[in-house]
Amino acid sequence: MSNAPFSEQPPDGPAVSGYLHRPAAPSGEGLVLAHGAGSSCLARLLIGIASELADGGVTVLRCDLPFRQARRHGPPRAGDAARDREGLRRAVQAVRNLGVSRVFLGGHSYGGRQASILAAADPEIAQGLLLLSYPLHPPGRPAELRTAHFPSLRAPALFVHGSRDPFGSLEEMRAALALIPVETELVVIEGAAHDLGGGEQAASEAATAFQRFHSQPVRIPVTDVFDLHSVPPPEAKAVVEAYLEEAHRLGLKALRIVHGRGIGVQREIVRSVLARTPFVESYADAPAEAGGWGATVVTLR
Repeated sequence: MSNAPFSEQPPDGPAVSGYLHRPAAPSGEGLVLAHGAGSSCLARLLIGIASELADGGVTVLRCDLPFRQARRHGPPRAGDAARDREGLRRAVQAVRNLGVSRVFLGGHSYGGRQASILAAADPEIAQGLLLLSYPLHPPGRPAELRTAHFPSLRAPALFVHGSRDPFGSLEEMRAALALIPVETELVVIEGAAHDLGGGEQAASEAATAFQRFHSQPVRIPVTDVFDLHSVPPPEAKAVVEAYLEEAHRLGLKALRIVHGRGIGVQREIVRSVLARTPFVESYADAPAEAGGWGATVVTLR
């Protein structure tokens, strides 16, 4: 496993800057991990999680959010959040550009909150979320919940939370997770406050939980449009099956699966799955303006 500085400056927008953990035997999975409001990508918790996951085959980018790149000390300022989310978007793309097929997104406190808001606005940005010490509300102000976007989340979300975190009790966290319409899990670090103890034990527990939660059967963010272009053909069958199951569970009726034209391999896989799925009512080529035979429109019962 290697751990080296990483930077990428796109022609427009915020730069990507941090440290890249590249495993000796990549699994095809990646994680972008952001820091809290008073920290940076050098936080011990993030280093510990990234190191352990990389040992297990996950490519991990611990990145400094744009506000931290601009100022080495101090919290984000009013108006920084949108640019920080754009920085996360570009970090995810940077990891994808390394050849990683399944990219997850997360972070500690503020970083995790911005990751979740981005995922709610763009359900296809990440395969799932790792949210460490989610700042549910300011300490002592439980009425000021930061959950308005939770019902829009479509990516499975793993929350790791200290039992003594003043930003949200375990009871409050469980109530908040009930707002999320896809799979969630709350992992409790006993006796830990908002920093999760900051050491090896919390990092190990978080990494182990991530590997278990996100290595379960294929789960994908679900909207009424699903693009298969980033899915390798050997994984397409399982991914399409998982997409249809989740879309059906969420009550979606009209879907569009974009598989591309090419030589028709992905299209044949999609059609074979649709033909034997009992809750599929009908399917056909998309209208020309929506992809033609490079996409399939589906109606569920």
